[in-house]
Amino acid sequence: MKKFVALISITLITTSCFKTAEDIAREKQVDEQLDQSSKIIADLTFQVEELKSRLASTSGKLEEIDYKSQRSSEEQHLTVKQTIDQLNAQVKALSEDNKKNQALISNINKELKDQKKYIQKVNS
Repeated sequence: MKKFVALISITLITTSCFKTAEDIAREKQVDEQLDQSSKIIADLTFQVEELKSRLASTSGKLEEIDYKSQRSSEEQHLTVKQTIDQLNAQVKALSEDNKKNQALISNINKELKDQKKYIQKVNS
């Protein structure tokens, strides 16, 4: 009886270690799914890295455009300010010239009146 129990125990232990065809097929299917998943993950990782690279490039271009725009705006502001300063200087110079010309015209008018009086005096 001990031999019989030992023989059955050994048989059960030995047969339980063997994989069935279904177990082998299931493992093969799991391995294939893992392989496919790994490929998908690798593809997605590559796409994500490519998108990150494009985003970084686009961000850099936007920063460069922003910098150029800001610099251009500052240059335009400076140019407008310089133009205004030049125009103010010209207006001041023209105002001074106008005052001088008004004074000259007044002097000429005075001399003209004096000459008219002299001519009338001489003719009378």
